[in-house]
Amino acid sequence: MTRVVLSDLHVGDGSWRDDFELDHEFAKLLDELDRRYPDIELILNGDVLEIVKSTKMKNVSLNAFEIEKQEPDPEIMEQFQKAHPLFFQSLGEFARKHNVIYIVGNHDFYLLISQNLKEKLWEIVGVEIPVVSHLYLDEWKVLIIHGNQFDVTSRPSFDKKRKKVIPPISEYLARYMMVHFDDVLSSHGVPEEVLKDYDNVNPKLDTVKWLDHVTETYNLGLDLVETWMKILFEAVKSSITREWIRINYPSARFFSKLFINRFGGIKLGEQVVRFVTFLQSVKRSDALFKKARKVLSTSRVVPVFKKKEIIGLDNSLMELTSDQLNGLVLGHSHRSDHRLFKGSGTLKFYVNTGTWAPVVEAFSDKKGFCRRNKSSYVILNGCKDALTVELCHILKAEVVI
Repeated sequence: MTRVVLSDLHVGDGSWRDDFELDHEFAKLLDELDRRYPDIELILNGDVLEIVKSTKMKNVSLNAFEIEKQEPDPEIMEQFQKAHPLFFQSLGEFARKHNVIYIVGNHDFYLLISQNLKEKLWEIVGVEIPVVSHLYLDEWKVLIIHGNQFDVTSRPSFDKKRKKVIPPISEYLARYMMVHFDDVLSSHGVPEEVLKDYDNVNPKLDTVKWLDHVTETYNLGLDLVETWMKILFEAVKSSITREWIRINYPSARFFSKLFINRFGGIKLGEQVVRFVTFLQSVKRSDALFKKARKVLSTSRVVPVFKKKEIIGLDNSLMELTSDQLNGLVLGHSHRSDHRLFKGSGTLKFYVNTGTWAPVVEAFSDKKGFCRRNKSSYVILNGCKDALTVELCHILKAEVVI
């Protein structure tokens, strides 16, 4: 059987936070796969739907930041369909002819725990697509999982004190900024296409540089950097962030100075940027690759996951050990990658499916930024005693902004 894995499309609700523009490319890909492979399975490996940064979630209160109290209105699916009819039409047509499996990530985790969301998705595509936490291919010893499990900022936490599951801190910060900062951008005449770029700046430390660039380019008459710093500082020193630190770093004291209201000017900026860089650096670094290398190249038999890494997921993951893995397929980092390792005398592989969302980066040799879009997917083709792994790119675009 041939399996195609893709992730991180971030298909949204049509608001300016929705930067998925590749509906036609997605439909074309599914059509080509249908014609080329009679026996094919499509695996959507997380963050395919942008639930967290949707307008519906923006309107859900952050005061009770618990998984069970953050479930979004299932009508969000209709907003997705209205914004991207071709995407859902092509997915439905493909799913009626071939197997499709939906693995959740951190931006669409609510699909796993909400029956109402699942049923609305099934209604729209016309097929009951299985929604799961991961997929293990026993015949090849390959695990397919989104990858946010290896990112402390992007996975749920369990509060032992209150016996509650807490959403990722990255979700809290993203939604806090949606409520308090996004409207500042849109109300000062920043073009919509530039607004979309705000959340795709890479690395995150360059967000300050990007805000300066936007302020200067569009003569806003507002110091976006100062505004962003102040709002973000309020999020960072909130009770919810404090609680997250208590849960995940119970003995740590290195963040304490962030919560003293005596910072100002550049000092405030440095502290906020350093904290946010810490929170968001994992998915923009090679942390997933390092985790994969550690698991795949070890000669010892060790658990693949720690209990704290799979809160809210299938407990069978705790039984998975390194000797049961010949390959690991992840997404999440937005970095397509393919590496080989030697582990226990066997050749093993790590592959990352990358993203279909744009990445905004500063030029190294001149002022300004560019927007790059390099969409990718992975083909796993099993034939007799061999498995071939192919990382494919279908679109590469670059725009100066």
